[in-house]
Amino acid sequence: MQKKQLHLVHLTIALEHRRWGIAKALVRTVLQFAGCQGYREVVLVTSMMQDAALALYQHLGFWTTRKYYHSKIWAVIAVPEFQLTYWLPSDQSCPAPAQRGCL
Repeated sequence: MQKKQLHLVHLTIALEHRRWGIAKALVRTVLQFAGCQGYREVVLVTSMMQDAALALYQHLGFWTTRKYYHSKIWAVIAVPEFQLTYWLPSDQSCPAPAQRGCL
């Protein structure tokens, strides 16, 4: 039986290490892990203020599935949050247990 969703809750890269591809590598690792563990989708939330993160997730294949405002104040100043979803293929190939390392 497949699990429905894995939630990616918080991903931050130190300012001095940004633009090195670290976030992309981490998200790809999460996607591979989720697929190997039997999840159907990976879900996360980010805001319009995190434009680089939003662009990264969309570039990796996440789709906006919900747009909302965290509070009435955020609605007044027009700062939406986005729920993004990545749908995993059902036939995810996974490395053999000896190749997985610590995952």
